[in-house]
Amino acid sequence: MIDELLKTYVDREDYKNKIQKVNQKTLNYYINQWTRGILEDDRRLLYTYDDESGLYIGVDNTTNNCWVEEFDSEEACLNWLKQVA
Repeated sequence: MIDELLKTYVDREDYKNKIQKVNQKTLNYYINQWTRGILEDDRRLLYTYDDESGLYIGVDNTTNNCWVEEFDSEEACLNWLKQVA
């Protein structure tokens, strides 16, 4: 989906390195570690699809504040994460 949203080769390569799709267990691990201050300097952009809610969950830890947002579509989630990257 990222390739469809980003038009140029440079954009695709740049955002592929910054935005990572992970499974729910991995996302929960990072949120837990970041909010507890354990991984303070681990600044990432992550997202996943939540099977239970049917929503995409985006997480921005680029400022060490662990912002979490829910989205109805993968495209909306990626757009939010791209604004941060």
